[in-house]
Amino acid sequence: MYDRELRKLALVSRVGLIYRAPDGVLTALSDVPEENPLYVCASLREKMLHGADSQEMPYIYRDSFEVYFACIKAPDGHYLIGPMSSLPQSAVVTRSFYYSYDMKGSDYPTLRTYTIQQILYIVELFAEGLTGKTYEETELLFLNKIAQKSTATHEKEQALFSLSEDDANEDSDTWRHSYRQERSMLDAVREGRVEDALRISREMDEDTGRLSSHGLSHWKNLAIVAITLTSRAAIEGGLSPDTAYRISGYYIQKCDACLTGTQTCGMRDYAIRDITTRVRDKLTKAHTSNYTETCKTYVAKHYREKLYLDDIAEHLGISPTYLSRLFKKDTGIRLQDYINLVRIDRASNMLKYSELSLSEIAEYVHFPSQSYFGKIFRQQMHMTPKEYRDRYKAAEYTEKEHGSQN
Repeated sequence: MYDRELRKLALVSRVGLIYRAPDGVLTALSDVPEENPLYVCASLREKMLHGADSQEMPYIYRDSFEVYFACIKAPDGHYLIGPMSSLPQSAVVTRSFYYSYDMKGSDYPTLRTYTIQQILYIVELFAEGLTGKTYEETELLFLNKIAQKSTATHEKEQALFSLSEDDANEDSDTWRHSYRQERSMLDAVREGRVEDALRISREMDEDTGRLSSHGLSHWKNLAIVAITLTSRAAIEGGLSPDTAYRISGYYIQKCDACLTGTQTCGMRDYAIRDITTRVRDKLTKAHTSNYTETCKTYVAKHYREKLYLDDIAEHLGISPTYLSRLFKKDTGIRLQDYINLVRIDRASNMLKYSELSLSEIAEYVHFPSQSYFGKIFRQQMHMTPKEYRDRYKAAEYTEKEHGSQN
């Protein structure tokens, strides 16, 4: 595969691509090389080269940030691919990621996010073009220890699991009973019936099969399933997807940090109550149009960009004048004021939970200047950003600051 074709493939895949010649000379075939850890960090590069040389298949490495890199050994040298993040990364985590590879600048790009499937496809495409060989995704996962067991092993263990479940659940009515309860619980969420949703969820604890041989893991898995299903039912009940996913993600992380089954069940109940209450409140409020709800979702996704009324209206397929009038009628505030509310909400969390400066936060949430950020923040929160940070900053960050000053 020629350089020109490789550059095209890298551009379409939106990944960094570095070529290392046998004499050690590096050539960047995409992006800015100084912004790629594979080009800057010698230790990471050596790890990738060693991995590729030790096996016939492309080498895939996943770091502690859930960011993936790949290295393909070709007849003319090595090709390094990445970084490819499997999770959306906050500004704070992104900075820590670059720092871990000895990249101390402050203006490195946001990590692009890929699904695991997309990462495998990208590696497969490059490998086939460079070596002429095709690879199965399961092989890449298993041999690179991303998946711990082969397909054959999973099939055998699944068969044994099914047999053990048959012995433990001879009466299949148990499963039908659990399914009916689940449907009833999700109906309660869709209709905003908070107490019914909680009651049925607790009743199901006694009838659900084991989701892990380890007690705490069972309750965590059960909680994650319950919160995920609740959030989906809430969306069907009218809650915006952005709100439902954000809340469910928060509670799932909280459940993961619980130390006992009781804590986990309690956190799950908090999640079900919170999400179902929001559905109930939405159902009891005056009806808002789908255009307004879609507009809110659009703002939540793009608040870090310059937002124009005309662009949002075009996205919705309506006129700017109609959108402006409709949004004010449904919410009681102007669209621009709502955009500022979203930005201030995100900024307040960053003031509490990040070490970014006020100017960096203002830039992150896309205020044109720190002074304008301060003006809008004071209007909404009735205090300056600095006063807010001093009052509410999380203890872990305050302690870190004191430690660095000692």
